[in-house]
Order: sequence, then C-alpha cells, then structure tokens
Amino acid sequence: MNGDSKITITDVVKIANLILDQDYEEPTTLRSTATSPASDRMSGETNGNTVCINLDNATEYTALQLDLNLPEGMTANDFALTERASNLGLSMKDKGHGKIRVLAYTPDLKTIKGNEGTFLTFNVDGIRGDILVDRIEVVNLNGESTHLPSFTIAANNPTALNEMTSGKAISSVNYFNLAGQQINEPAAGVTIVVTTYSDGSRTTSKVVH
Repeated sequence: MNGDSKITITDVVKIANLILDQDYEEPTTLRSTATSPASDRMSGETNGNTVCINLDNATEYTALQLDLNLPEGMTANDFALTERASNLGLSMKDKGHGKIRVLAYTPDLKTIKGNEGTFLTFNVDGIRGDILVDRIEVVNLNGESTHLPSFTIAANNPTALNEMTSGKAISSVNYFNLAGQQINEPAAGVTIVVTTYSDGSRTTSKVVH
C-alpha cells in the first residue's frame, strides 16, 4: 500500500483509511461471497437518546462496516463497542451531510461474541427523525464478506432529541406521501411530516394512520 514492498501495520492503516473514505454504489441485490443464514441481520433501537445497533448472527464474524445516515439537524457522538465486540477496534469517519461510516475489525481474527444483542452504541442530539443504516458488510473468519439488509431506527421519542426544538415557534407543517408528493393532510397509511421552525430548523417524522 505504501510502495515499500513490505507488508506492515502501515499497510493496514492505509487500507482502513481507504475503506472509510471510499464511496461506492449500493448493490441492487444482496451480493455475497459467503453463504450466511437468512436469520443473520442487524437491527436498531433507542433508549432515550442512546441508539443501540444489534446483530443476530449464526455465523461468526470478525469485521464489519456500515453507514449511518442521520436526518438533517441530528448529530451523533460517544460511539462505543459493547462487551460483545470488545475484541474489535472501532473507527469512524464523518463524511458530511449526515453520513457517518463505521468500521470495526481486528488484525488477529477474533470474533464478535455470542449470537444476539447489541454490539455498538452511540448518542444522538438535535432533532427527532429516522436513522437509516445501510451499506452493511460483515466478514467471517475465512475473509468472506456478506451484505446484510439495510434498516431504519425510529429516534422519535420525546427525549433529549427534541430539546433543540422545545420553545421554538412552528412556522409551517407540510405533509408528503411516500412518493415524495406533497399532500394537504395526513392520508391513510404512512405520511411524512416535515415541521419547519421559526429559526429555520426542521424535523422530519413518519406518521401512520
């Protein structure tokens, strides 16, 4: 990686930096060089302003990467691996526009412990809204990678997330259907609600009728 014809830790660092920087097209299908059980998946939940990323896995994984896509006005901090992933190291890069790339790996092929539960936590501040987790790739002990399905986390509870909006005057409330078309009022099914405040900030949420 650095042209000195030797494989050293410098190469590992340079490869990690490339992974954190690289943008690529999301696969239209779940491409995989390994066969993983259909039950292997990630999910998320919130506890106050703490977001938990969970992994249910029958396969032993030694590395992973994913992208967090935060709604406008939300920030994330205090990233930490839980005891399940204490064998791994954690790297993140804020790529701007609400996207954060997360990379967890170990050079000595230790695995994520257990088969279910939270492996990553972080705190969010700012507006309420949905967090999209995508570009999820996990790697097994043979160095084979698998793409897991994307998912969303509803960070809509009235906790520290809406402290920034408390006390603000509402300038307008607009409704949109899932096709992105503006509608006059919430309709049957899922409606996207965009609230604009007097200071120019906005919140986005989903309402199900």
